[in-house]
Amino acid sequence: MDAIVKNEEEAKYQLRIEVGELLHQCVKQNPDLRDWAVKVQDCVFDALEGKKGSCAVEKEHIDNEVKHAVWRVVEKILFTTRCEDVANQEPDEKKAHIIIRDLETGILAGTSITLFFSFYLPKPVVIGTAAVGILYSVVAAVIKKFLEPLRNGEVRKRTLACLNGNMPAILSEIRKIKENLCLSFGIPNLRT
Repeated sequence: MDAIVKNEEEAKYQLRIEVGELLHQCVKQNPDLRDWAVKVQDCVFDALEGKKGSCAVEKEHIDNEVKHAVWRVVEKILFTTRCEDVANQEPDEKKAHIIIRDLETGILAGTSITLFFSFYLPKPVVIGTAAVGILYSVVAAVIKKFLEPLRNGEVRKRTLACLNGNMPAILSEIRKIKENLCLSFGIPNLRT
């Protein structure tokens, strides 16, 4: 399957357009839904901008078929906004970070203990330990500097895979709702 979006910004833009059109169509056919549609739009747009918080319309879809159908789409969109969070929390990466932190802690502790007892230890041991600590700090900083762009690239790839895994279902559901709205109001759907 071809990628639906090339990056996260394109996905957000496409979702804003689709949700905006869907809500506009809902309000056009049922003006009583205007206030509700504004709340839904605020909820979705805030989520796409990364603003955390619950949507004020969460329970308002009960007993209304159109609202319920739209809310199902909103829930899927809210899930896609967590794609980057999910991509950042890969288990293998966590294990690697824990191992690196443990190694850093061990070397730092060893260096600190050696320097603390430096009066009682031979000078070559103290100098050697200090040199290892300094060398490790420099090497770790250089490695982290070069590995961070690679890690960010992996996170972007996983985020994009998550988005492209969810976008087809969301767009398909939005199309179905639009078609059903057109059929229920006897309006020909020109966008099929």
